[in-house]
Amino acid sequence: MGPHVLIAAHVPSSQPLRFDAGQGSRVPIHASAMGKMLLALSGDPDAEVAALGTLKRFTRQTLADRDALLADLVAIRRRGWSLNDGERHDGVRALAVAIRTTSGVPTSAIAVQGPALRLADDRLESVYADLRDAVA
Repeated sequence: MGPHVLIAAHVPSSQPLRFDAGQGSRVPIHASAMGKMLLALSGDPDAEVAALGTLKRFTRQTLADRDALLADLVAIRRRGWSLNDGERHDGVRALAVAIRTTSGVPTSAIAVQGPALRLADDRLESVYADLRDAVA
């Protein structure tokens, strides 16, 4: 799988306060909602995380401890969506879901990312529903 997620497409927000990760950017897989979603659904998350080596810490919230990351991957697999809660940049959140083939194999992910004040806990379920509908 590799240590990074490639941002293949990006649609900028119309909001003046936003966080943009441009098309073609590569972000660390363990500190990305899309990356954690794909890790959680991989055939062997333990092996994938082990292959990453040392997990770089970007903020206090970064899951740089293997056991903490693996526990998060179990929760992600169970609920069907992934959250990056300030793990790469303080104050930035992202929620991601997997994009699957018609046979159900996860191939990529889609995410909504922005300031934590707009992706507050009370909005996560509706953002998840919108993403789920988008990939359906």
